Amino acid sequence: MLVLILYPLEHRLVKQTIAFRVDSGLKIGTGHVMRCLTLALALRDMGIDSVFICRPTEGGGDAILTSFGFKTLLLPTIRDYLNVSSHLLHGNFLQCSQEEDAEATMRLLKGIPEVTSILVDHYGIYKPWDLILGEFYTIYKLDDLADREHNCQGIIDQNFYVDMEHRYDDKIPVSSKRLIGPRYAILRPQFCDVNIMDRRSRRSLDNALVSFGGQDANGYAFAITEDLLTNSSIAVTVMGRPTPSQTLAWKKLADEYPNRLTPPSFISDPLKIMMKADLYIGAGGTITWERFACGLPGIVYSIAKNQIQMAKDLEFIGIQAYAGSIGDYSWNALSKHLQDLSHPEDRWALSSRIRDKVDGRGAQRIINEWFRN
Repeated sequence: MLVLILYPLEHRLVKQTIAFRVDSGLKIGTGHVMRCLTLALALRDMGIDSVFICRPTEGGGDAILTSFGFKTLLLPTIRDYLNVSSHLLHGNFLQCSQEEDAEATMRLLKGIPEVTSILVDHYGIYKPWDLILGEFYTIYKLDDLADREHNCQGIIDQNFYVDMEHRYDDKIPVSSKRLIGPRYAILRPQFCDVNIMDRRSRRSLDNALVSFGGQDANGYAFAITEDLLTNSSIAVTVMGRPTPSQTLAWKKLADEYPNRLTPPSFISDPLKIMMKADLYIGAGGTITWERFACGLPGIVYSIAKNQIQMAKDLEFIGIQAYAGSIGDYSWNALSKHLQDLSHPEDRWALSSRIRDKVDGRGAQRIINEWFRN
């Protein structure tokens, strides 16, 4: 159930519309769309409308956006996007050139004169795109990588790095406002000020939450879940959607362990699942900040190069276990991490430290600093 926080009328904002330029799909994942949706819902509650501009892709999330009542404008489908060249690591995510995407976006926005600002959450978009749209709109960016230049009025990076305050020094104009770190994590309202005291009385590792993104196309969750069920007494809940090719294997595993496995499915109340879990095993991404808000300790694997440094930095300051690349996974290594987290006093201390990092009020901080008149 989605819970919205209501604010007094005198605190609401002057009517305006924000455009989000964001994509999703099997290759890109769903995290970008979901965090933009969360911010759009918070903006809606404050009196600001949102419109989404997306390019249709396999497994895209535009249907999710429309189900929440947001106008979603689709860019033309690109048939030969695999031939697009780019010096960016994630340049092919855009499927076309910066100029093509910017011009197509502008054509769609011409019919919505009330849009004055665009918030871009896209690893494939950078400065050339910004310069075209920036002639007509205020550009804000939501980024994680700090691997390219932007010409924007402000940038959000909700991630933790040891050097996070300086990652954009040579990437954005000096005048751009930076909202950096987990205090700006964009989370759903139910993750606001979560009470985690129940964790203090838990003595054993009974329940694990396993997740490798919205759709685990490579079967990582299955391999780890099978090992947990075979080699331990831990019950497992899997968050995400199985691919069609995995459905039968998951059914067989669930039939074999009917009392210990909740197979992958869409979870409407992730807070409840996270609060029930004693441990998280899976990938990084947005779920990192959701589980921090719930005080849920984690053993994290990187599934992409851009996840490695943050995973290492969070381990460096002692608030998560980094198990390395998922390609190097082994049960022996995972079992050692499980042993390290088996002591209840240590686990409670870790829960307290990670909960202190995230209070769930990031979306409101962003609105207050950027969009409140």
